[in-house]
Amino acid sequence: MAKFQFRNPHSFLFIDSQENGQPVQWEIEMGAAVTMARSGWTPETIKAGDPIKAVGQPSRAPGTHGMCCAQLTRPDGSPIRAR
Repeated sequence: MAKFQFRNPHSFLFIDSQENGQPVQWEIEMGAAVTMARSGWTPETIKAGDPIKAVGQPSRAPGTHGMCCAQLTRPDGSPIRAR
């Protein structure tokens, strides 16, 4: 994971990946920080360098690498939840 922006009106998670041998950064739209905080999320819940897997609905806009409504898991398959 490259960066986690915990903010309002939407938080964003940026994941570095590879596509056809080329580096790609995915932008994952998440909920508002105020809403996520009610569930226990903090800016430290996910840190840069944490290995994660994101599965969700990719953007339909050609040439973009965005996703929303993603399920986040650790490499062992365990869900990422607020600590």
